[in-house]
Amino acid sequence: MSVCFGEIQEKVSRAFWDEEDEFDDDSHGNYCPERSCKIVWMTDKNILQRNFDVLLIVDGAFMKGVFEQGVVAKADPIARILDVKSAKKCDVMGQIFFQNDKALVCLCEESLDVTNTYAFTREVFPLMARCREVVALTSRSAASYLHHRGKELPMSFLRRLQTDAYRGDPVCERLEQPNIVSGVPAQVLSWCQAHNLPAVLFVCYSESDEIDSMTTKPVAQLLSKMKCANLRLDVANLHSVYSAKGSSLLYM
Repeated sequence: MSVCFGEIQEKVSRAFWDEEDEFDDDSHGNYCPERSCKIVWMTDKNILQRNFDVLLIVDGAFMKGVFEQGVVAKADPIARILDVKSAKKCDVMGQIFFQNDKALVCLCEESLDVTNTYAFTREVFPLMARCREVVALTSRSAASYLHHRGKELPMSFLRRLQTDAYRGDPVCERLEQPNIVSGVPAQVLSWCQAHNLPAVLFVCYSESDEIDSMTTKPVAQLLSKMKCANLRLDVANLHSVYSAKGSSLLYM
């Protein structure tokens, strides 16, 4: 792999702790974190007994918008992942959609706090373990992409990271160092690497957050190459939705 998976643990000053804390049972590895989120099923929970070809976990405002209106627009969520510790009672952190017999799609809410990524991933892990592969998708501004000067790049493009167990087609170039990925996609890929599950993470870098024909082109090409998922981008629906908002540059 081109990257190392792991967690950086900062050293904490002893000044933050009382002396009696040294003898607390929790300091000997017996600490069990309180559950901060849960999955609420809106359909038969027996779906957990099924196997799927792929679970797509979608994060980022741009990527979520593309999937919301271009992939799962006609589907109803089968489950919601709720933040049970939120000041708002049971704030929604994400939704899971049954797209077809081969694929499940999980959309992460933009409001999902980075401190909840571990709890979120732990809740969806049973689904991850029942899929032949896991695909995480996220979006970033092209301005944040670090590369060699003078290299010409398209308006929107993909880069990837993958686990050792992943055997799928490359589709696009690897994400080069020193670029980094954070949040749910990074957490998901790390879990899959630790549990030896085939998984790949795609990052869509775009010069604009507007959903138009140029920015969605790499996503459409990616879905067409993912034959196991049997998914396609509904450009017509994207066009109608964003034309109504007066912010679309989509053309047929």
